[in-house]
Amino acid sequence: MMKIYLRKKFKKKLDKFYSQDKKIIELVDKQLSLFKASPTHPSLRLHKISTIKGNLRIIFTFYQEGILLVDIGSHDEVY
Repeated sequence: MMKIYLRKKFKKKLDKFYSQDKKIIELVDKQLSLFKASPTHPSLRLHKISTIKGNLRIIFTFYQEGILLVDIGSHDEVY
């Protein structure tokens, strides 16, 4: 099974988003579950980044036997 690792920066920013919108954790978990089941699923729209909701994106990299979640934020914040 694919493992998911979190950078401290990612966790801190995710907590900030969660404090503003309680549904963010649910949306992130849904996308990560879909990614675990089918990393190439078309609804993930993967290409170096993953869109969670509207302009909210996750940047990740493949790491060991899983992925490392690097950053989360708007398009302008993560680029």
